[in-house]
Amino acid sequence: MSDSRFRILVTGGAGFLGSHLCEALVQQGNDVWCLDNLETGLEENLAGFKDDPRFHFINGDVRDPLPDLPFDQIYNLACPASPRHYQADPIGTLRTSVLGALNVLEYGRARGARVLQASTSEVYGDPSVHPQPEDYVGSVNCTGIRACYDEGKRAAETLFYDYHRTHNVEIRVARLFNSYGPRMHADDGRVIPNFLDQAMRNEPITVYGAGSQTRSFCYVRDTVDGLIRLMAAEGPRVGPINIGNPGEFTIRELADLVIRKTGSSSPIHHLPLPEDDPKLRRPDIAQATALLGWNPTVSLDEGLDFMISELGGPQRQRESAQLVTLPAYKQPESLAIIGGGPAGLTAAYWAIKQGSGLTPFVFEGSGLVGGIARTESYKGYRFDIGGHRFFTKVGQVEALWHEVLTDEFLKRPRLSRIYYNGKYYAYPLKVFNALNNMGFYESTRIMLSYVKWKVRPLLR
Repeated sequence: MSDSRFRILVTGGAGFLGSHLCEALVQQGNDVWCLDNLETGLEENLAGFKDDPRFHFINGDVRDPLPDLPFDQIYNLACPASPRHYQADPIGTLRTSVLGALNVLEYGRARGARVLQASTSEVYGDPSVHPQPEDYVGSVNCTGIRACYDEGKRAAETLFYDYHRTHNVEIRVARLFNSYGPRMHADDGRVIPNFLDQAMRNEPITVYGAGSQTRSFCYVRDTVDGLIRLMAAEGPRVGPINIGNPGEFTIRELADLVIRKTGSSSPIHHLPLPEDDPKLRRPDIAQATALLGWNPTVSLDEGLDFMISELGGPQRQRESAQLVTLPAYKQPESLAIIGGGPAGLTAAYWAIKQGSGLTPFVFEGSGLVGGIARTESYKGYRFDIGGHRFFTKVGQVEALWHEVLTDEFLKRPRLSRIYYNGKYYAYPLKVFNALNNMGFYESTRIMLSYVKWKVRPLLR
């Protein structure tokens, strides 16, 4: 990059990656404006440089027209990046990707600014080509739960190239692979902060599937260097360019490495793979090396040491945690849940688990909570599970039950009772009592649920 000072806008600049990028750009002597609505970003991420006179913070949304200020360059990083955040509001996520791209590109068309899109390796989906080069078109499920993010980023790339072809906007497109480093959220669903947080509290480390799926992890300092080099590259259009570390690790290898480095006693806890979770991920970075002179310099082993040092070392206790627990989106302080059945209590537990800052209040007309087969406790919270849980088709609820309840509980005989229409019944119900008190339809549903449970107790 030249010594000239640029006026630079970074959308999503208060997030994990955006804050590191803002900091690096300010240190280079640029005037930097950070635009962030703080839904998943955090002002604390800016604490180390927010008082620098070259840095400016704007509380705003990239889905709205950009500020009427002169910018030479725009880095478009605005979008929730962790599955937990982008799946919390999938329509909002898609709007952020598409409307955000339109707004920054319209600014580039009208003002002549150079615009960089922070895209993602998720545009490759669950790849059939390995490692993934930039000319691989990908394999993405456009109707799955991850599509709001994957397809939103693909649509944004399309807009970038169409604005370049139609309006001669100077564009850059970076496809980022699994960045990690300080300022990540402990519970945001991304694997490295999750593993470190669990290991440092000696809690079970959650591995989805057998842990054989692979990922490539790029330390944030290397990612930021790649983005700045890409923006500074000559030419009206550069990219797409993969920015990532080609070192490839299975998730189980990562878990074992984290346990060893933290000195943790955490066991491994396996859960079913989420929908559309990619099995392979590794970037081909030949173009980044040839066009940008870029190669990552920080190995995973070294990067984990940096993060563990930031967090206070292997013996860090939970009260001294420096990983930030952040809600998926800003919410009111209280949540009223009408009905203390399994669905209501599951909703209350989910709100607490999300770290949303909400205080759930569950309203129930009597102490006889309807439809309860068994009451369990988890982390100090009452958790009631109903016989009708066998009918549910809601994946998130099913995942919660499988997380909270042990296999031993899920498989053991039903010794509890169901409260229905003012009466208690043994479970499974005797056919005569069921027909007499509930009628043919309800009793058939309950008896079929029992048969289903007996055949496949962990059916999801």
